[in-house]
Amino acid sequence: TGIAAQSPLPPTQWAYHYGGSSVDIPFVIKFTNDGGTIVGGYTDSKDGDIDAHTPREYWDLWVAKLDRCGTIQWEQSFGGTGYESARDIVQTSDGGYMVLGETNSTDGGVVAGFGGTKDIWLLKLGAAGNLVWQKRYGGTGLDIGNHIEITSDGEILIADSNDGNIYGNHGTGGYTDGALIKITSSGAVQWSKCYGGSKNEELFDIEIINGKTYLAGFTNSVDGDIPPSQQNYDVWLLALDANGNKIFSK
Repeated sequence: TGIAAQSPLPPTQWAYHYGGSSVDIPFVIKFTNDGGTIVGGYTDSKDGDIDAHTPREYWDLWVAKLDRCGTIQWEQSFGGTGYESARDIVQTSDGGYMVLGETNSTDGGVVAGFGGTKDIWLLKLGAAGNLVWQKRYGGTGLDIGNHIEITSDGEILIADSNDGNIYGNHGTGGYTDGALIKITSSGAVQWSKCYGGSKNEELFDIEIINGKTYLAGFTNSVDGDIPPSQQNYDVWLLALDANGNKIFSK
């Protein structure tokens, strides 16, 4: 503790705030290939750093590209009259971006979904922030995408539901599973699988090591894919092969 207290703070290179006169919340920041960063979250503003997008209301998904000095190079917001937010971003080999988020809108240019509460919303943006395409995944239940990872043959992202294009939910009565969707680089679903038990599970992060996929989240079940030794809301680690088959669950 004494050593830590004596350590000097690193010098501040720059510090800015971004947004408008209403609520602006970031969820993810990633380094970009040009030495800058890209930030994603949601905004309720239509002024300041946020362009006024009159057809859209409430919380819109917001993405801002910053240079290495923190200056905004471009910003974009997307959404309808419902709620939209970005949860994760990854840069693609063409210099563009995959933005993983959520939506419960069916207007404002948002692609139609499956009904219910929220669906997973995936946006492919060009290098200048232009919308190239968008996809929506989920079912009639609650679907939230927390993390996206690019593999050699597509993208992997996390969700939870029981119908639509997500299959095999173990939960009943509104409980959620952790789920994995594998898609191609153009957003087509290759497969989707649910993991969990009869109560709540959610997955938050992915690591791909030597062809195996490791996922981390939480569990509240003691059945299904979950070892019976689990307790309420334990940390959950899941390992899968390249086809999404379970290797172990702890």
